Amino acid sequence: MAFFVGFVSFFSPLVSVPLLVYSFWKVKWFDKKYAFPFAMIYGAVAYSVHPTGEIDLVRYFAIIEQMEGQSLAHVLLNNYDLLYVRDILFYLVARTGDVHILPFITTTFVYFVVFYVSFDSFTRLKLYESRYAKQYQLLITFFSISLIWTLNVISNVRNILAFMMIAFACYRELCEKKKGLFTWFLYIVPIGLHVSAVVLLLIRILLPVIQKRKFFLLGAIAFPIPVEFAYQILSRINNNNVIVVILKNMVNKAHYYLNWNSGGWADVVNNSIKSYLERTYIAVVFVCFILLLIYVVPKANREFSKIDSFLYAVSVVTLGCLYITTGALWRFEAVVVFLSGIITASAIKYGNKKVHLLITFLFASSFVYFGYNFVRFFAYVSVKDLFNEFVLFSGAGVLIKLIGGIIGVIG
Repeated sequence: MAFFVGFVSFFSPLVSVPLLVYSFWKVKWFDKKYAFPFAMIYGAVAYSVHPTGEIDLVRYFAIIEQMEGQSLAHVLLNNYDLLYVRDILFYLVARTGDVHILPFITTTFVYFVVFYVSFDSFTRLKLYESRYAKQYQLLITFFSISLIWTLNVISNVRNILAFMMIAFACYRELCEKKKGLFTWFLYIVPIGLHVSAVVLLLIRILLPVIQKRKFFLLGAIAFPIPVEFAYQILSRINNNNVIVVILKNMVNKAHYYLNWNSGGWADVVNNSIKSYLERTYIAVVFVCFILLLIYVVPKANREFSKIDSFLYAVSVVTLGCLYITTGALWRFEAVVVFLSGIITASAIKYGNKKVHLLITFLFASSFVYFGYNFVRFFAYVSVKDLFNEFVLFSGAGVLIKLIGGIIGVIG
């Protein structure tokens, strides 16, 4: 059934929606094979969005359109920040002649990982044996997609793709024990997509040191200090070594965001009650995550190995990023929320009454936050235009354009 629904979703995500509803009623639970059709639905939505205003996607579309008359050699020779994967991806999309393929690719991959991890976590902990299996799976999966604004995923493209590639690599390596070429690919490629991906790689490399030591929480409080220290040291180094350049770019960006406290978007955030409430809620959620990662998730260590230590470290970094006025924390927040099926499934399986009460709060509040995100999504996107594009969307059309683009790059 999963293969058939996935096949249909590739040609028409719209038709796959009732099939998924029927499948969920027919089968006892969704395993990870069902991740693809759900991801295709999100990818089709991303393809159907026509961005307006000042969101990043408008700027990316403009860059791609400028590349249409250029050669790949020209694009790469004019790269000054070593983000060659970004340039190759943008150039490939430019050769297809359809800029909307960019958010389709990135959004489909991101949500494939979200549903894959959510469904696999449910299966690993054998929650399908519960009399409330369907209810648990719905709550676990819904929570994973409810807290992150979908338009952020569609628009930001580079950072969320880079972060979720590394997150998926960690899941494959630590949970599934898959250490082949594809896992290495997922670790390496993000470095050429977004400079901040280095932070997640460092967390993975330092995982044996970090574990879930509680003193690491001090990093959330003292976050500006190591950033300032690294900035002062690296600013004095004049070296064109690739590793040095990547580290300098990463630290410079962190230092820039950390000190952007006024002017432009920072003023908008500082004067917004909405932004204050958002950050407060996310802070509460992540304190809950950290408590669960320290005291509950380790009970599922046989199923999830060291991935809980990775999520713990990223959660601490997320809290530390609350110092950043302009909200750059969301990319770290997204990694933990999108992989939160590990946390919530473990809490359901191994939690006591107090833990279940905490999980109930998280689940209940996520419905409110999802409603808020849903409303503001359509404040930026036309319902009519989105629906018209979504109805006509087919992955086959995108594939044909991508093949043409690849031939154009090679030729």
